[in-house]
Amino acid sequence: MRVYDKKQLVKLISEEKQCPKMAQNYRLSPATIVAYDLTGLGLNGPKSLILDQEQGFLLSPASTSSLLRQLLASCPFDLWPLEHLAYDKLGLRDQHVLSLGHYALFSPKALKSGRVDLIALQQVRSIRELDGQMAFVDQSGCRCFLLEYPRTFARARKAAREAIAHNALIGSWLHQTEEFFGCRACIDQRQSKRQLAERSLLDQQLKTGKCLAVKEAADQVRQTCWEDYLHLVGDELWLDEQVGDLDYFWRENRKKHQWHC
Repeated sequence: MRVYDKKQLVKLISEEKQCPKMAQNYRLSPATIVAYDLTGLGLNGPKSLILDQEQGFLLSPASTSSLLRQLLASCPFDLWPLEHLAYDKLGLRDQHVLSLGHYALFSPKALKSGRVDLIALQQVRSIRELDGQMAFVDQSGCRCFLLEYPRTFARARKAAREAIAHNALIGSWLHQTEEFFGCRACIDQRQSKRQLAERSLLDQQLKTGKCLAVKEAADQVRQTCWEDYLHLVGDELWLDEQVGDLDYFWRENRKKHQWHC
């Protein structure tokens, strides 16, 4: 099995023993396997090292945090509030994963910590500890990627299991939406195989009643965003008395965009 370690890869690049090409406009995708953040490691220019399933090793001038922001910005709808709701419904405090249903980008460190290394969970067959780091064995069993973790391996392993459950919940909402619009190919794919190891964690969430229907989840996200806006207007502009009026105008405006028969 070939083991990939960020420090060793950086050393090879700095010594020009390995020369990945610079991908100026790289975007994270289902083909991404691992993304190492290179910020502050002494390399002039590249801020991340990426292994892509189709393109091999690549360098990017964007940090991993920037790549995550670009991915969220390219989403057809505002995904982050839905991610937050899933964290809340599962009772998870720290955010370690960006879940997209058919793929999920996980970091042993909390995403808000900035300099994070990312592994695509759909590419992972097993997780273990190796040389004091978190080792992710890919589906072929021939490659292993090492990522540093804070505190203890037990907590990092727990964070990975929670990330899988989080992605399963997001995936269930996305699949409900696809089924509503009759996306047959996606329905057939979901019935034929499960995308991530330990997807059975979703079944546990269903049994405990923590899994919402996608309509209910979307309504909660919309209501939370609107309430946050009203509080912001009231607190920042001292318009507490007008907050009720704003709520009334919002409800009246929504009526114009509803179907009446």
